[in-house]
Amino acid sequence: MLLLLALVAPVVARADGGIPQTLQIHFAADKPDSLYVVTNYGLLVSDDAGCTFRWICEQNVGYGSSAYIPQFAVGHDGTIYATGFAGLRISTDGGCSFAGAIGETFVTDVDIDEANAVWAVTGEAGRTNDVYLATDGATFVSANLSSNTIRWLSIKNAAGRTYVSGVDNTGAVQMRRKDNAGWNPVSIAGIATTMNAKLDIVAVDRANPDIVYVVATEHPDGDRLYRTTDGGSSWKLVFQLEGVITGVTLARLPGEGTDKVIVSTMVRKGLVLVGGPAMAASDGETFGPLDGAPTLACTTVAPDGRLFGCGANWEPDYMAVGRRDADGWKKVWRFVELLGPLDCGADSQQNMMCNSRYGNVEMTFQPTGPVCGEHIIPPPPDGPPPPPDHPGCGCDSGRPTSLIWVGLLFVISSRSARRSRRPRASR
Repeated sequence: MLLLLALVAPVVARADGGIPQTLQIHFAADKPDSLYVVTNYGLLVSDDAGCTFRWICEQNVGYGSSAYIPQFAVGHDGTIYATGFAGLRISTDGGCSFAGAIGETFVTDVDIDEANAVWAVTGEAGRTNDVYLATDGATFVSANLSSNTIRWLSIKNAAGRTYVSGVDNTGAVQMRRKDNAGWNPVSIAGIATTMNAKLDIVAVDRANPDIVYVVATEHPDGDRLYRTTDGGSSWKLVFQLEGVITGVTLARLPGEGTDKVIVSTMVRKGLVLVGGPAMAASDGETFGPLDGAPTLACTTVAPDGRLFGCGANWEPDYMAVGRRDADGWKKVWRFVELLGPLDCGADSQQNMMCNSRYGNVEMTFQPTGPVCGEHIIPPPPDGPPPPPDHPGCGCDSGRPTSLIWVGLLFVISSRSARRSRRPRASR
């Protein structure tokens, strides 16, 4: 069973059974010390700038019966949104409970615009799919892009412009854009796609919404990043990778005076996918390694403008969440520092669904509690943790790796075969 799951891991993000990894990081704009970190074993939340993190289980969010990793978004006030096979899941109480919206259909992506309006798309085969909008964050109505032939799979907003992409019944990629003139087709001429490939819309420039970045998946040579500067009339291939491009972040790094386009990646390491090299370009087209960056499976910009990333928890980085300050990258948090399950009321969904499951997480990570601070943690006295091509935790806790193996084998053996989705990091 272990070998089977390890062989599957390079293709999809596993909810359980692979190396524990951080995959998305989100912030609440009106609560800048609140972090929401998506992992492949649940959602982690912190309200003290990452000093302490608490765990929310997959079952509470609503995806505990599959290896599907949802797309998350967080509203300005901390409302949590998560995609799912049975509609959009919403929490207004910090993650203690989640309720459904948009009916019993597959919500494939969610995004929040500058006005805090929430956009979501559905992409279930054999059903009518649509783009939905909630200007109040809760009441979703059609945004008038209903289709019986297209499954909408990706959406991104900026500066009053909305882009969506999907796949039609023939397997061909489709793309639309919406501005004051309504919805219009977007040409994908110049983008190399294969049958049933997907275009992930990963970034729209807030200063100029004609600048858009999309990732074309399913290419035999790996993911390809394309850029348009004219709203989709033409596209240029600017980066490709023998692996997975998980996201694009437009950021101005501390200590630098120019904006950069930062690409986060995942690459094959042995039998699994792990965070890969972070690439950057000042012109949006000429990419090279991001100076001094750890391996990163995601990047995102905090409300104060600092860059955060999903770091490798193992040697040499020793960080599950990292932050780029003016003097370089710092550790924010590691898996071994997990405080415990989210503290909610006795009759809450979180308490009823998650507290009894925390023993499995505790067995895997053997947490020793928070270690607040920004220093890089050295390797344990008995040597470095196992390299990430071994499906163990990789936490530098100083405990024998055999105990970590026991924990992972317990979690793996307790789960059945699951539906899957390719990983995509925060944007």
